[in-house]
Amino acid sequence: VERALAAFTAASPPGAARLADRLLRALEAGAEAGGDARCLPEQAALSAFLMVAAPDDAPGSPSLRLVYPTDSRRWGGVLRMLGRELAQAWRRWRGETTVLTPGDPERNPVHGLRRLYDAQR
Repeated sequence: VERALAAFTAASPPGAARLADRLLRALEAGAEAGGDARCLPEQAALSAFLMVAAPDDAPGSPSLRLVYPTDSRRWGGVLRMLGRELAQAWRRWRGETTVLTPGDPERNPVHGLRRLYDAQR
C-alpha cells in the first residue's frame, strides 16, 4: 500500500498529470510489490481495471473505462485465467515447476491494462 501511495503522489512526468495516469502508476506499484495476496505468488492478479469519470459524465458512463483481460463475452477472459490458475496449482501440487516470463500480462494483468491505456491516449 505504501508503494502504491508513493507512486500516486509522486511528481508526474510532463504531460502525465491526469488522474488516470496517477491511478495506473499506483496499480503498477501495487502489482510490483506483490499484487493481490489472494492469488498464487506468481500471479499478481486475475484482472485489472481503470475507471475515471469526469464531472459532466452521465451516470454509469465514465469517460475512461478500461478492463483487462478484454473479452467480448465479458467474463470469458477471467474464466480462462482461472482455468490456468487451477492448472498451475495442480502442477505445483504435483511438484512441477513453471518458468514465468516477467511482465507477462497473463501473470500480471496490470501490464495488459497499461498497454490498453497507452493505446487509447
